[in-house]
Amino acid sequence: MLKFLASVLDQMDLAFEHIGKGSVHDARFALMLTDNAVELAIHELANNKHAEMKAWPFREEKYPHKKELEEARGRVFEAKLKFAKLEGLVTEEQARTIALMHNFRNELYHVGLQHEAILPNLARFYFSMACGVLADYPIRYFSYWHDIQLPERSRKYFTSRGKHSPAEMGISPKPAERWKPSAGTRRRRRSGL
Repeated sequence: MLKFLASVLDQMDLAFEHIGKGSVHDARFALMLTDNAVELAIHELANNKHAEMKAWPFREEKYPHKKELEEARGRVFEAKLKFAKLEGLVTEEQARTIALMHNFRNELYHVGLQHEAILPNLARFYFSMACGVLADYPIRYFSYWHDIQLPERSRKYFTSRGKHSPAEMGISPKPAERWKPSAGTRRRRRSGL
């Protein structure tokens, strides 16, 4: 879990930096990084649920979204997003926004720079919305291996507990709070990333 958290924080921190630069090219890069972080999070949600079901077979028997879970573990983005909505990580409105931004990001990536006039605002908007989703990401456990190397950008979001643990659950200061002044982030229900 720690490596996943560090990877997502690393990408969001870099996206935040590019948003702050204000150029259309930086906004393009920020939007792609933000979208990738969201996709990694919703894919990890499915992997975590799958591991939970395998660890507790009696839960798997009663779980109503087995088919959607298996589809979310694949490569199709829409299936991952549908599962994130079923699990309550994203609302219907957030899911629509993420789908639109994902398609827009793919267009930017494959076709090149377009819609230059609105791209910086879109990047800020998507980043802000993604911060809200990631702040609600359910962290059910916190695991790592002994010699884990965290990406340098993500280290500032973790508090060291000494020689045995490179980080602890209390990420301080919370990334969403650090990014709030220039991204307009709002926190919702749970405490996540």
